Amino acid sequence: MSGPAGAAPDKVEAAARAHLAYMHPEHPYVRVTHTDTPHPHVHVVLRALGRNRRRLTPQTRDLERYRENFAQALRQVGIEADASPRWLRGLAGRGLEPGQWRTARRFELDGGEPPRWLEHQVSEASQIAFAAPPDLDREVRVLTSQGRIRRAFLDLASRLSGSPELEDRRLGLAIQGYVRELPPPETERLTLSRQMRARNADLGESEPIPPRRERLR
Repeated sequence: MSGPAGAAPDKVEAAARAHLAYMHPEHPYVRVTHTDTPHPHVHVVLRALGRNRRRLTPQTRDLERYRENFAQALRQVGIEADASPRWLRGLAGRGLEPGQWRTARRFELDGGEPPRWLEHQVSEASQIAFAAPPDLDREVRVLTSQGRIRRAFLDLASRLSGSPELEDRRLGLAIQGYVRELPPPETERLTLSRQMRARNADLGESEPIPPRRERLR
């Protein structure tokens, strides 16, 4: 459980304790607080079998509940924090899975063979960059979804701006500013393909340069 950069470690630890007491009161655990990074964080080992003899079996959907409750615990100790899904922040896709993040980090630090998922991602981006016509079905779905989300935000802001309450109108303006600051709605494939085209243009190449392993870093 990680706090924001520069947060007081004792407050992050207190929030972690409150979070665990609320989410898993029947499950013993051990914890340790680390301050070796800019983000003070707490590692926890939780016993799966609770005192009530029920076994903890968290599902993927539970992770969002954990994030939301921990963010609330941080706010209760005076640390500004929020837990919002990627789509609400204008980010496409699901992000890296934990295993992908670890292999990407290992490849970045130690070199060697790139993970297969990264090679596959680069290969797909190369197809978008240089194929005619490229396969953009996934990107069309992302743009359509993000368009609906942003229109819903702006519709809410418009309705709030017509409220007689000052706080409602302020919130409407804040929502409009939030939408303006959202990143462009694109996938990792589009980002990589744009970088490939830019690199080819910089090198003055008339033909696409196939991605090689040593170039993936």
